[in-house]
Amino acid sequence: MNFKIVFFRLLTPIVILGILYDLFLGTWVWDCIGYNYLPLSFGVTIGVFNFRIERLKNKWLQLIFVILISFISFYLNFLVSLGMPKLLGLNEVDSTSLFKVFVFLVSPTIVLCAYLWFYKIKFTKTILGMITVSSSLVYVFAFFNFKSYAAITNQLLNPYSFWQVIVAFSLQLMVYKQEMFKSSKAKV
Repeated sequence: MNFKIVFFRLLTPIVILGILYDLFLGTWVWDCIGYNYLPLSFGVTIGVFNFRIERLKNKWLQLIFVILISFISFYLNFLVSLGMPKLLGLNEVDSTSLFKVFVFLVSPTIVLCAYLWFYKIKFTKTILGMITVSSSLVYVFAFFNFKSYAAITNQLLNPYSFWQVIVAFSLQLMVYKQEMFKSSKAKV
């Protein structure tokens, strides 16, 4: 495998997401934009690191679309996870459980599928496996480490930052999977 591909395109985005999350959590930036920070940082990071992929002729418009996908996925899932318990008449404990399922299991799947559609990545068994593994990892981690947004203090490894890191890594693997395997086959 080409070291440049692995390091720059796969690992750098997740390191940057982790560092940005840690830097801005609990600061005036977080206070100003609140929940919007999560889809904004995710969309900008994914858009910048996949800037060279020509999906649209105008690269800046492409970046805006990537950020919009992040926001639409975030708010669609957020609204459904808040509205569903009320529609089903669930109590607070059941509502929290349903919230965890939507935010930490359904949401990664929705985000990954939306980006697969945007980047025109063929949906294969391998891709389905990657989505399943990443969504499951996020859910299991969140299940054991769940805190509400209000209870988060300056801690790098919490369910929301872990969500971003795992989903970004999975997405980058899917986007650059063919390129990584081509470069490893070429050296053989």
